[in-house]
Amino acid sequence: MLSALALLSLAATTTKAQAQEPAPSEAVVSSAKDGEARTWYGLPILAIDVAAIGAFVGGALEFDHSADMGGALMLTGIGGYVLGGPIVHFSERRTGKGVASFALRVMAPPTGAALGALVGSAFDSCHSDSCDPTGLAVGAILGFIGGLLVGSAVDNAVLAFKPATSRQMTLLVLPIYKPTTGQTGLALRGIW
Repeated sequence: MLSALALLSLAATTTKAQAQEPAPSEAVVSSAKDGEARTWYGLPILAIDVAAIGAFVGGALEFDHSADMGGALMLTGIGGYVLGGPIVHFSERRTGKGVASFALRVMAPPTGAALGALVGSAFDSCHSDSCDPTGLAVGAILGFIGGLLVGSAVDNAVLAFKPATSRQMTLLVLPIYKPTTGQTGLALRGIW
C-alpha cells in the first residue's frame, strides 16, 4: 500500500532533466532582423559552384579544339551549377530555400546573357549594309558568366542560413508498477 502511494506521488512530480548538445562547429552569425543566431551552411554550395563554373569555362575554352569534350564539360558545369545548391538546401531540410535556389540558378544566367547582349550590341559597329555581331556575342557570353557568379553569390550570401537554435534533449523519469509481481521501479525515457 505504501509503495502504491509512493508511486502515485512520484508520478505526480515527474522530473525532467535537460541536456545541451555540443556547440556546432559551423559559423554562427547574429541576425539583426529577428535577434536570433543563424548558422551558415554554404561551404558545400560554394565548392560545388566553383567546380561547376570552372568546368563550364574550361569546356567553353576547349570547345574550339574538341567539340565533344568541350560540350560535355559545359553540360556538366551547368548541371552541377543548377542542381548543386538546391541539393544542399534540401539536405539541410530547407525546402523553400531549395526551390528559391533552383529558380535563382535557372533565371540568373539567361538574364545576365540578355543584359550583356544589350550592352554588347551598343558597342557594335553597324554600317549602312552590315553589322558586326561580335560585341553582341561577347556581351552575351560575359553576361552569362556574370549571371552564374551573381546567382552563386546571392545563394551563398542570402539563402544558405538556418537558425542556430539547439535542440533541447529531454529525459523523463517515469514510475513503473507491475501488478502481477507487486514490484515498483523507475524507467528513463527520452530523446538524447
